[in-house]
Amino acid sequence: MNAIRLIYDAVPDSLSVPPSMRRRRAEVVFLALDEETVPAPTESIRDDWPAGFFEQTAGAIPDLPERDTQGEQPTREPFP
Repeated sequence: MNAIRLIYDAVPDSLSVPPSMRRRRAEVVFLALDEETVPAPTESIRDDWPAGFFEQTAGAIPDLPERDTQGEQPTREPFP
């Protein structure tokens, strides 16, 4: 029997199938190792920002100064 065991701290929305298990008859079992549900990162991040924050701050960073020239690249000997 060929078994692959993966333990995730936070299960992603989609899982990739290992190449050795593709196109084969297989059993997939999801077993929670704790009782707690962790919210998705995008949900908790959205809740932390005040309403309208991004609309009010968009474009607030001034334009950066022009980048100085990098000089000339030295000529190298040709590769044999």
